[in-house]
Amino acid sequence: MAPSALIRWRRLRANEASRVGAVLERKAAGDVPGMIAAAVELWVTPIERRPDDATQEVWAALREAGALDAAVGAALRLVEAGQRIRPRVFLDVVEAIASPDRLVELAGQMIELGWPPEPYLMATFGRLIRLGHDGALWSFVQAHRARLAADVESWTAVAYVLTTCDLGSPALVDHWFVDWETRKVPMWVLAAYLARLAGGTVDRTRELVALARTVYARCDWDATASYFVSYLAIGDLLDGDLVAFQARARSAAISGAPRPEDNPIVRYHDGLGAPLAVATRLAELLARNDRIVGLFAEMIALPPGDTRGATLYREMARARPGELPLLRPIWRRLARARLGWLARVRLDYF
Repeated sequence: MAPSALIRWRRLRANEASRVGAVLERKAAGDVPGMIAAAVELWVTPIERRPDDATQEVWAALREAGALDAAVGAALRLVEAGQRIRPRVFLDVVEAIASPDRLVELAGQMIELGWPPEPYLMATFGRLIRLGHDGALWSFVQAHRARLAADVESWTAVAYVLTTCDLGSPALVDHWFVDWETRKVPMWVLAAYLARLAGGTVDRTRELVALARTVYARCDWDATASYFVSYLAIGDLLDGDLVAFQARARSAAISGAPRPEDNPIVRYHDGLGAPLAVATRLAELLARNDRIVGLFAEMIALPPGDTRGATLYREMARARPGELPLLRPIWRRLARARLGWLARVRLDYF
């Protein structure tokens, strides 16, 4: 680092440290208005180091001094003036608000001000959901649908809530995603959509295959790509293209999915716990699909009359094939071509 750059870096660190120190000094003196004034100076400055420990330390000091109400009021006045505050401050402020009307008003301000939907708009969404005001949130989304859908970041914020918090009926969720191909949508939010589609009572396997093919061709790949690859392999089976299926089944892309806690959907916003359940559901879907796809691949490669066929058949029965009913007749045809009469009798119990 050049000497001049090092001097500037030290000055920035000193500025942030001095602002935290000013808050603590005023706290020691029992000067609450002075604490708020010093805190405001910190809140409107750029974050120098992540995580934002300085903001957390100041907020803790304000809490200990019994000054949170005054702090929230000061922060909201900054918002009213259009002065962007640090994300961590905004999250803390939103957590202190219990009125759904005030939260909806604040969400509207985020749209008007054009602040990044994550974390600002998402913070208001998450707070409304945790307070049980899903109806108020959905009314807000409907009232501002055009504005929210016009920007890919705000579109993603709504899509995230719809797919992780069961907000709105399946038909309304489908309606939000109907034109996703017209925007550059992150792959992980479409993986969350896939999990919601697969979790219904109606078999939507062909829709999932079609979605997987489009997503895999159009989106920038991320850690959720493997979820779509497993449905691509299922699509090959449904098309009767066993050559393509075998090549796909051997692909390393089918395996190596992230742990649920490492899924990008969990990292998108830290104000909701529901995304972990969605990521877990995706991992379970992938494990099921991989197992079924692997058994199909083994059965296809099996010579007729091979005794291992009966073992594969028993393993398939434990792989939850009933959740993919369109594959059952394909499996039966394969098994009948490779197994003896006793195994064919067992087909009646599959």
